[in-house]
Amino acid sequence: MAPKSRFLHRSSLAAGETIDLSVEESRHLARVLRLEKGAEVEIINGQGQVALATVVRSSATKTTVFLDRVEEHSSRSPVRICFAFPKATAAEFILKRCTEVGVEGFQLLQTDHSISIKGWNRSRWERIILEAAKQCQENF
Repeated sequence: MAPKSRFLHRSSLAAGETIDLSVEESRHLARVLRLEKGAEVEIINGQGQVALATVVRSSATKTTVFLDRVEEHSSRSPVRICFAFPKATAAEFILKRCTEVGVEGFQLLQTDHSISIKGWNRSRWERIILEAAKQCQENF
């Protein structure tokens, strides 16, 4: 059986409640995966909670899901990676691969020979980490 598609909702999850996904997650669910009412999905909050949910309403701007069951998971790894800021393609590779193996966090270091920290695009790297975490079934 294939794993269920995962979506992020950045707040506490409780069984029996109905929540709305963000526009970005709604668009992915409705337009990319083409999931409709009745589809089973997993909702993560990035803090270890995983909910088995059923799609109640599916649209590209607002998707509503009902949380059937919520489980709490503990962190897999206490490992944090510290690295000097590399070129963008190398940073993307580091973030993806380290997330896939369960690294808990990242710390950038400014060194004499690293690229300027001004090139850091936090929102882009957070999206890369989120995509990698959802794909490899990471809960944090």
